[in-house]
Amino acid sequence: MPRLADAATLCTSELAPSMYRHAPGLGSLLRLAVELAEVRVTVYDGTLEPPVIRPHSLGRGCGRGLRLVAEPADDRGTSRGAPLGLGGAECKGVWFTLGT
Repeated sequence: MPRLADAATLCTSELAPSMYRHAPGLGSLLRLAVELAEVRVTVYDGTLEPPVIRPHSLGRGCGRGLRLVAEPADDRGTSRGAPLGLGGAECKGVWFTLGT
């Protein structure tokens, strides 16, 4: 369980601030789903623009987020739409899963 908690913390701490920084809009929402076989974290924001892997820049301190998520995550991706109250179809979710 410590490996799972560490991986979930790392991935979430990379996605959430990136969504805030790179995706202006109506706000953001974090959803955690814990099931028997996996943990899924989705961060929603108020834009449809998909995240992109940016070149790493030592001077700007950015460009590592999606790479860091890809390493421990079993799967990752984006989905169109968000829960009502955040904008519905005009939003997106960026998610990752970790097997339990």
